[in-house]
Amino acid sequence: MKRFLILLLLAWPTMGWGVSDSCQMQDTTNRPAYAVCDANCISKGSSTCDSANYGGDVGNVGLYVSATSDKTIVRWPGLYRLGIDSGVTAAEVDSGHLMLNCWQHYAGAGDSVIIVKYITENWTEGSGDGAGTCQDAAADSTGSAWYRRLGYVTGGTAWTTAGCGSGSQSSKTDDTTKVTATSAWYTWTISKAACSTWVADSTLNYGMVVQNDADDADAKVFRTDDYAVTPTLRPKFTLYWTDGAPAATPLVIGGSVVIGGNVVIGGK
Repeated sequence: MKRFLILLLLAWPTMGWGVSDSCQMQDTTNRPAYAVCDANCISKGSSTCDSANYGGDVGNVGLYVSATSDKTIVRWPGLYRLGIDSGVTAAEVDSGHLMLNCWQHYAGAGDSVIIVKYITENWTEGSGDGAGTCQDAAADSTGSAWYRRLGYVTGGTAWTTAGCGSGSQSSKTDDTTKVTATSAWYTWTISKAACSTWVADSTLNYGMVVQNDADDADAKVFRTDDYAVTPTLRPKFTLYWTDGAPAATPLVIGGSVVIGGNVVIGGK
């Protein structure tokens, strides 16, 4: 009997119970292509004039989230590529974590309840720096804004609901976090349904919309994916999955080795 128990314990790790793994992606200088992040602040303009595009903002404005007129849209288009290179299937995906660094309270210093939902239609990041207004900046012409999701210029494709509203996002909230302080990281859990879809099909990765869930005057400003002063404060995304069996050898992703089931891509 004792011999049987010893053999059972020795065999336990290889009996298909699964091993939890994760990969954290951040769009810094030293990273593979699939760690690239698309992020944009969409800010409400007038009914006849879209606001500027912020897709290339290096930190002058930031990723705003306010009660009625500012939202942040963000995604990691390379999750599909990560799945292929690491051997992760959609069925093995558990969930994800979105992390944003808050650096400023604007128009007030109170707490804000910030929610995340997944987006249901495609959009483009653009390369504007937020300096232009209406359609007067050539660098903004390809990016998303409050009224248009594909092509900032007149004639571009509109959101089903302006501001990536109810017709352009999931009806269900993935997660809610109260943002209370600056110089701090905040985390939202992203559902298995959304993450597994993004790993399975790159054409369905429309990312997430970060928005205020309360009628308050406070705006929170997060570091952008192009923030140049301290790149390690840029947005992060962690994908979690469970392997069908333990890996026999360390997993290598983009030159980084998984140690203990975790790997940081692009971080320092």
